[in-house]
Amino acid sequence: MFKQFSTLLAGAVVMALCTTQITPTHLYAQTLDEVITKANDARGGVAKLKAVQSAVIGGTMAFNGGQVKLTYQMHYKRPKMFRFDQTIQGMTATQSYDGKTGWQTNPFAGVREPQVMDEEALQDMEEQADLIDGSFIDSKEKGYTLELMGKEEVEGSGVYKVKITRKDGSVTYEYLDEGSFLTVKTISKRKDKKSGTETESEQVFGNYKTVNGIVFPGSIEFRAGGKTQGQMTMETIELGKAIDNSVFAMPAKKEGK
Repeated sequence: MFKQFSTLLAGAVVMALCTTQITPTHLYAQTLDEVITKANDARGGVAKLKAVQSAVIGGTMAFNGGQVKLTYQMHYKRPKMFRFDQTIQGMTATQSYDGKTGWQTNPFAGVREPQVMDEEALQDMEEQADLIDGSFIDSKEKGYTLELMGKEEVEGSGVYKVKITRKDGSVTYEYLDEGSFLTVKTISKRKDKKSGTETESEQVFGNYKTVNGIVFPGSIEFRAGGKTQGQMTMETIELGKAIDNSVFAMPAKKEGK
């Protein structure tokens, strides 16, 4: 349920990833299915997750050891609409996807008028629009594959390591606590299509909270090269709130622009 909120100030977030893949033995495949089922159940269960039609999540983000702080708000609505606003010093940067078109503004970089996203940024937004379900639900339909890589120890806990490969070839490793089956950490790797350079991002999840029977991470720490880059705190979570589709639509440019 949170997977990499990527491009603006933060680098990204999102949680829950999944898929199924044919494996060499029946026993191994059953183990993979069991892990997926328990991970979905830990978050509230497939039925409850699919019943969530909209969500508004707000909180704070901090970077550079807390020297830079901002507030954010995320809007989500089925089937695939997502908006992410970040505000600091009275200016707001926005990324939004209405199910077809992705657009953004970034006044911190002098981009005040809405701009259509490039292909890679749009792909990020399409994945982020899967905020509630995540990749463990309807993974085959989404074209994801998943491999159970065994057990390791992460952040002092035993975890199941799951490898998720998406249609574009990007890979995420999801580490699920062996007791709770909630996400402890994700490591995502993606290759830039233009330069061919591969980037790696790491997110550490914690302080889980339950809202209307659905479990959310209360905090997410962003790391790069093993060093903390920032942290996101979820302070308000509203489920089922009415959201007009216009919230996600790209605004018309002002005359003369």
